[in-house]
Amino acid sequence: MRQEKNYDFRKRMLEVHKKNLRDANAVLQKNEMEIKDGFTIFVSENAGDCMITAVKDFADYLFTSMNVAAMIKVGRYDGRDNAMVVALSSETGANLGSAAAYRGYRIDTEKGAVFVHGFDERGAGQALYYLEDKMNIRKAPYLPLGTVCRKPMYSPQMIHSGYGLDEYPDEYLMKVAHEGRD
Repeated sequence: MRQEKNYDFRKRMLEVHKKNLRDANAVLQKNEMEIKDGFTIFVSENAGDCMITAVKDFADYLFTSMNVAAMIKVGRYDGRDNAMVVALSSETGANLGSAAAYRGYRIDTEKGAVFVHGFDERGAGQALYYLEDKMNIRKAPYLPLGTVCRKPMYSPQMIHSGYGLDEYPDEYLMKVAHEGRD
């Protein structure tokens, strides 16, 4: 077993997306849809920095962890398959039910497309992090078909830096956001 040097854990803490998680032997099930190369992520023209950052992060996740090349397009969804739409529920008119709250979201996954409706931009980001978790568990760019509505159980969630005394590198903050903390 390799002996870890002091503070080597910091390198692992700064790795937001693990490389090459995709299991080449995973088989697509009937109740799943596959994200393939050429995947297009449509984001609203009104999207702010928080939503754009989350969408870019999701595209990076697909490339780094699942070996899938995705494209981000600002504008309206054109009906194509192998696509995702990320928008606020106030723009799409989606009913979030009890998830209509700060950082709440709804995800509708169909055979050809995924629709992410955030109550706010942070909710859209949390929805994308949730999809990353689903693919990490599956070890494949496969998502279950259906609808998911979620919101945080409580907010705010205080954090302390596990990296160093009052040190919060950007990568560490990204990892904290992926964990659902605000």
